[in-house]
Amino acid sequence: MSSQPHEIVAAFYEAAAGRDAGALDALLESSFHEDAAVHWPEGLPYGGRIEGRAILRKVFAGLATPDPVMGPENLTVVSVVDGGGDQVVAQVAFDWRANGATIASGALELWTFAGGLVTEVRAYYWDTAACQDLLR
Repeated sequence: MSSQPHEIVAAFYEAAAGRDAGALDALLESSFHEDAAVHWPEGLPYGGRIEGRAILRKVFAGLATPDPVMGPENLTVVSVVDGGGDQVVAQVAFDWRANGATIASGALELWTFAGGLVTEVRAYYWDTAACQDLLR
């Protein structure tokens, strides 16, 4: 696995877009801190902060599901900006799916690193209200 933060971020999105559970798991082991966290907007049904490799492993396995019930699909990376050291920002576009319907959506995701390992990923979705509307 690569050790440069922007390469780790790119590898993650490539694996997530390809729904590659093995690659996601390998990346988790090689590039995420044991106590790494992911934080989604609280306005999402799965919003909030989750911590630790064991929990992230389950979440990443869900990213590899071929036909998700809810969440992002058709993920593409619009851009990756390396903050020069311990932060990388990725702009991603995707369809957000719930209740059999989808809307075009996207997010900025701020990746924070320490010692070459991911310590946190914080997602900022464009429109959590539109995502919630699909649930009604």
